[in-house]
Amino acid sequence: MTSSLYLRQFHRLAQLFAVLTALIGLVVLLGWRFQITSLHSIQAGLPPMPPNAALGLILLGISLCLLPMHACSKLKIGLFLGFNSLSFLLGLLTLLGYMGLYPMHALDYLLTPIYPIKPFVLTPSPYTAIIFLLDSIALFLLMLNKVRFIMAAQWIAFFSAMGLVVTFFGYAHDENLFYTYEGQIGIAIHAATALTLLNWGIIFLRMEVGSFNLLLRLSSGGIMARQVIFVTALTPLLLGWIPLFLKSSYLNHIEIESILAAL
Repeated sequence: MTSSLYLRQFHRLAQLFAVLTALIGLVVLLGWRFQITSLHSIQAGLPPMPPNAALGLILLGISLCLLPMHACSKLKIGLFLGFNSLSFLLGLLTLLGYMGLYPMHALDYLLTPIYPIKPFVLTPSPYTAIIFLLDSIALFLLMLNKVRFIMAAQWIAFFSAMGLVVTFFGYAHDENLFYTYEGQIGIAIHAATALTLLNWGIIFLRMEVGSFNLLLRLSSGGIMARQVIFVTALTPLLLGWIPLFLKSSYLNHIEIESILAAL
């Protein structure tokens, strides 16, 4: 037996996560536009979120907001397909750029009105581009509204979220190997946070279908599953962000790791 109350709550969470994802991208774009460094670079020495990555987050967040759960207008479906296709294209062109098959900074010229800065800034890391591709595919599969496609979308989103745990581990232990690709190119912690929220939003949107419907059950198994899933979702985020807030002249890296171990 499943609960319609829990289903509505998970649907609201999915919509909230979609809005937060788009808002994070918008705030970063505004940071580039008005040259507010703290909005796109959380701390000096850490990878910033490039404008292209911020644009991708906006596209993915809007796509999740527009994702038709039931019958809806052709306009809404068309808008979803448009935004989702653009996010897929952004990820694809970025990967092709790293493979030498596409000019790496060609997309920067499209964003010149947003951040008129020369020389042009960093492009998204290949890891971010891969997640853009996976999440765009997952959103498209959800739109098809078939059980097997919904289950595939949920597992794509789940493994994408689990892959981002490595990024938060790197920030928690100050190991840039886990979040940096090359130089200043890497996954910014607020980009990893937004992508994690997006992936959980994809999972939560259609909880009534697929393997994750255990979370809707009123049984003891359902209660335990809900507790485990929220701990699984929140713990990496907290472990990644806490060291950034604690880092100061009074606390060194070893002391911060000791605090994390105690937690």
